[in-house]
Amino acid sequence: MQAPVHLLLCAASFPGQNPCNPADVDALLADFADPAAPGCALAIVENGEPAYTGARGLASLEHEVAIGADTVFRAGSLARPFTATCIFLLEQDGALSLDDDVRTWIPELADYRSPLTLRHLLHHTSGIRDYPELMRWAGIGEDERATAGQVAGMLFRQAGLNSAPGEVFEYGESEYFLLGLVVARASRTSLRSFAHERIFAPLDMTSTRLRDDAGEVVPRLAAAYRRRTGELVFGRGPVPRPTFEHDPRANEIVGARGVVTTVGDLARWEANLCRPAAGQEGLLAFLTTPAHVDGRELGGYTAVLTLDEYRGRRIQLGCYPLARHRTGAQMVRLPDQGLTVICLANDGNGPPTGLCKRVADVGLAEMPVSSPRQRVSWQQARAQGTWIAGAGDRVLHLTSGPIRLWAQLDGEAFALAPVGEWRLRKERPPGDVGLAFREDDQGRLVGELSLRGDPPIPLRRVDGFFEPTLQELQAYAGIYYSPELDAWTC
Repeated sequence: MQAPVHLLLCAASFPGQNPCNPADVDALLADFADPAAPGCALAIVENGEPAYTGARGLASLEHEVAIGADTVFRAGSLARPFTATCIFLLEQDGALSLDDDVRTWIPELADYRSPLTLRHLLHHTSGIRDYPELMRWAGIGEDERATAGQVAGMLFRQAGLNSAPGEVFEYGESEYFLLGLVVARASRTSLRSFAHERIFAPLDMTSTRLRDDAGEVVPRLAAAYRRRTGELVFGRGPVPRPTFEHDPRANEIVGARGVVTTVGDLARWEANLCRPAAGQEGLLAFLTTPAHVDGRELGGYTAVLTLDEYRGRRIQLGCYPLARHRTGAQMVRLPDQGLTVICLANDGNGPPTGLCKRVADVGLAEMPVSSPRQRVSWQQARAQGTWIAGAGDRVLHLTSGPIRLWAQLDGEAFALAPVGEWRLRKERPPGDVGLAFREDDQGRLVGELSLRGDPPIPLRRVDGFFEPTLQELQAYAGIYYSPELDAWTC
């Protein structure tokens, strides 16, 4: 059996709590990762100081190379805080303003006839279409390596927006890709070079880079895997061992993702947030300022963090599922307790948010508390019907029973458990899908869908949803060309 790797043990206690016991964290790691399968590295930071580092699993299945504290992982969406920090530093330099019109820096974009600012890009309220979806519609598969030039060309051809700037929050990748272009043009260098010179090098983050060359060899980089069969379920005891295959999906797109790093480097980044370097005193406030939608504060999301509550404490989540890279990354911050848990994984099972929260329980000397089952409220029963998520790529059907709502999403049917007056979550496994509803100013029900920790996706109700038969679809058969996608469809 592979023994967990330690660098720094928990020598200090968390504020007002008992000292962290490394053996307890080891036990969680042992339950989370099979030593003969892809695994993870984990770090705990307390008040800016490293308190624990451990690792378990294999960085390479072929060569049986174990994951260590210095293993480099693809960390996907954790690139966004670094891209946002580059914008912050350029604003501090006087090189740009968040209120600049985006076309000041990227005149290739269409004139959308609405003020569209860098602030809109930063907070995912621009209405710009998400380029992974555009690529899919253009017939470019996820296994194909898209280039930065392809993405830029696709976005520059878009003649319209999904929504008016500032009206809708919609988490995507286009905004931070465009912010990366802004950084490059404002700094007269590449996003990768600017981030290295102004962030990574000063903080001694020697293993971190924005990988803008998909073919680049990165020392100690863990291979990315996806599962073929079987499923590992955290905390459920022995299960059939899955088999894995390499995930070929990688590209040179940086800004929204593309960062490779280690848990040690991320611990240094966290220390800088706690004790910022000269000139960065306002960085944490910049990264944690809530977004605004339609003139109101969007309390659950900032430029780069999801704001939530866990066991009565404020938490900040720093990353989301990496469906295209099939690696996992998560930073869970408990700012009031001065505690941060960092986990990087190379198993295609999404970000290890659950593991991070259980490690936080250990650090705070707490055990999970079960809640009594709630019945579906009349408010939740109002949600039954058909809903469209985001730009229309997902359809959600809700039907109501006396104890629970039932949902059908992406071809899967499952039960929803009430967790509050207007909130529901997928019953098994918990947390994979979350729904939240509220009434707008006209008393109409509006909703949001969250998938495995992702920021919420707006839902809109559909009356009389059209589900055509094959015969009815024949009327639409033909050959179509889209100048925005530069693609033909039959």
